[in-house]
Amino acid sequence: MEGKKFHFGDVLSIITGRLVSPGGMGRVYDLLEFMTGKSLLSDELPKAMDECRPYLLKQHPYFDLIEIKNAVADLDKRLKGIENEERRREIVGKWLGEQVKKYSETIEVKPISLKV
Repeated sequence: MEGKKFHFGDVLSIITGRLVSPGGMGRVYDLLEFMTGKSLLSDELPKAMDECRPYLLKQHPYFDLIEIKNAVADLDKRLKGIENEERRREIVGKWLGEQVKKYSETIEVKPISLKV
């Protein structure tokens, strides 16, 4: 099986543990299931995220750069004290758009079974 393209926010959601995927949890499931080759139940997600994270970082080491960590810290600041879910989604969407302009909208990901 070859690699498959996923949205930057899907990958970032798994790496950071923050849901920033524009497709929500459904796309996070899709990515984890693609990488593991398994159909996952909700209680299996944390383990699958822990299993996939190092492979994603190996495939795309720039996700571990200080710039991305600073960007995520900036998002946390923007969201601090905002409880309105709609407003939080707007903020995340704007922030994610900024990241996509800097990096890329889609990223090719290979499943764990393939050598990276």
